[in-house]
Amino acid sequence: MKEDNSEEILGPWTLGHFLIGMFAAMIKIPLFWAILLHQLFELWEQNVNGGQRFFNAEIWNTFPFKPIKDTLPWDTFKGDATINSIGDSIAFLIGYQVVILCQKT
Repeated sequence: MKEDNSEEILGPWTLGHFLIGMFAAMIKIPLFWAILLHQLFELWEQNVNGGQRFFNAEIWNTFPFKPIKDTLPWDTFKGDATINSIGDSIAFLIGYQVVILCQKT
């Protein structure tokens, strides 16, 4: 059985956090609110009754999700390590700042 708790600072979803950071800046969510929303997501993702329940839900074993789920690197999501949450948050902030810097030029 494959398990995942993303114990590295950069994980398979780091690029997604970077892109969401870029999107937040593009739609002009103020930095404070963008960080707050991202941190709330990180907390929800770690919660047994939140993200863990959502990502392990039976619906992911049905079509059209089953082919996607079969390619994921885990069978049971058990949350991320703190270091991975920090890495995801840094990736989010870098994505946000890339857009801000590009808009200034």
